[in-house]
Amino acid sequence: MNLDYVFRLTSAEVEIDNWDFGAPNPVDNLNRSNLSRNFSNRIQLSKLALEGRLEHKAAFSLSNYERIDTNVPNAFWASEYNGETRLFEYQANYAANDNNLLTAGVTYQDEEASSDLQALVNQTSTGVFLEDRITLQENWHATAGVRWDEFSRAGDANTYRLSTIYHLQDKPAHIHAALGTGFRAPALAENLFAFGNPDLAPETSKGWELGYTTQLHDGQILFDATYFRNDFENLIVWNPSLFVLDNVGLAQSSGVELTLDWQLNDRTTVNANYTLTNTVNRETGSELLRRPKHRSMINLEHMLEDERTLLGLTLAYTGSRLDNPGGTTTALAHYTLLNLYATRQLNEHWSAVFRVNNITDEDYEELFGYGTPGATFYGGLSLTR
Repeated sequence: MNLDYVFRLTSAEVEIDNWDFGAPNPVDNLNRSNLSRNFSNRIQLSKLALEGRLEHKAAFSLSNYERIDTNVPNAFWASEYNGETRLFEYQANYAANDNNLLTAGVTYQDEEASSDLQALVNQTSTGVFLEDRITLQENWHATAGVRWDEFSRAGDANTYRLSTIYHLQDKPAHIHAALGTGFRAPALAENLFAFGNPDLAPETSKGWELGYTTQLHDGQILFDATYFRNDFENLIVWNPSLFVLDNVGLAQSSGVELTLDWQLNDRTTVNANYTLTNTVNRETGSELLRRPKHRSMINLEHMLEDERTLLGLTLAYTGSRLDNPGGTTTALAHYTLLNLYATRQLNEHWSAVFRVNNITDEDYEELFGYGTPGATFYGGLSLTR
């Protein structure tokens, strides 16, 4: 029997601006800041039975979060938001034989939230799922899964996912494919709070992908190319003209993702990926907002000779994308971030973690009018028992 416990406590204060709805543009306010606190816990118990053929997993998660707009001379901007989410999960994995693994489970989530403009509200969801992973032939594997969910506000949903991998017999390569559906119920904040929309419909989707993976250079390089497409109904997006969340009746995203993993030597690896994404609002023919067409990343990792210290360097590029503050379409500039990280194994149980994000102190925006952190340092300890 194994018992795992994970918790995360985050407390942050960020300086923010006001917003001029008439311009529309952000307006400086040197006194305004946003305070956020988040405390998340997860405890999981797992146990093997039937000589290891059956595995039980039960978990409970509890998250509390609070956001406060403070130091505001204008009371119009003052706000407070509090919420709590409780999630129970049970999963059973049963190895029927060497070629067939069955998985079944159930989830229950209870979410509640309140603000200074909204009394306490809550919503619940219950889910049941079943999955079968089977080896059809020595070089052919497949997975089939179904899920049923019941949401207290959004109603019922039935979704599925099918996937397969076929290993080619004459070369170190395989073909992979997947087909599935999705359902996203609006969160409480999207339905009921300021700038929310109580008439939001659930978001549904259907997607598929087809890819090819191969090994090169005597197995030192692993390369994959995948084409994907997703079709959405009632996609939940921000409506800049109405200043509320809204549904896009029909939308689509499609593109190509390339990944490369290169083992340079026993201590050094390079990982890189590039994604080309085309999006369209099929009702208007326009590009979906806030979705970059080009995104790429390259990561270099090196383990020092002491076998206890890992160093990493990441270069991430995000291309330009459209935004529409107050009904005026504008292009957000592309940006490149350089990040550094390191881990040091102190002993059998303790390790130290360090990270520096945005080393070059790049000025960039992910959303129009919302600033982002400059060069930022993080440090922490990790305990494993």
